[in-house]
Amino acid sequence: MRSIKRNNQGLSLVELLIIIAVMSILTAIGGISMSLAFSRDAENCAKEIDTELERVRMNAMSRSGEFTLTINSTNHEMIMASTASGASSTIRLPSQVTMTFQQSQPGSPGLNFIDITDTQLVITFDGASGAVESVRGDTDADSYDNAGIIRIRCVNRDGSKFATVVLIRRTGKHYVEYV
Repeated sequence: MRSIKRNNQGLSLVELLIIIAVMSILTAIGGISMSLAFSRDAENCAKEIDTELERVRMNAMSRSGEFTLTINSTNHEMIMASTASGASSTIRLPSQVTMTFQQSQPGSPGLNFIDITDTQLVITFDGASGAVESVRGDTDADSYDNAGIIRIRCVNRDGSKFATVVLIRRTGKHYVEYV
């Protein structure tokens, strides 16, 4: 009977190091892509708010009736409503984002901002000029009409990224700041 000698030497140290290096690279690429996917939530939230502000402003300038945009930081949603047609639409915002509101301090030189404690803002645009007609908080008694600038800050829950929508009341212009 003839015995067959098997060549079963396993992996060499070099082969094992190559496998570990390849797995480390793949893990790093996966981790980076996951962090990039979640870091965009604040930017997406701010872009959505900016887009909706422009849509409400344009509707107020081109149609009759009052158009309002309600931004609710607790429910992570925006509601655009029209008094003329009675129609409203709701847009969901990323729930992984924390939203806060700030106003420029009335009568203060420079850009000193104070926090708004309300969990929602109701913004109404003037149909003739496109300027912000009024900004109210949770109740009609909470008015921020003396503020020159309103800031809506969107922050990832882990605090890694944030983006801010800046709304200039006098002109109705708005833009997004990324930091």
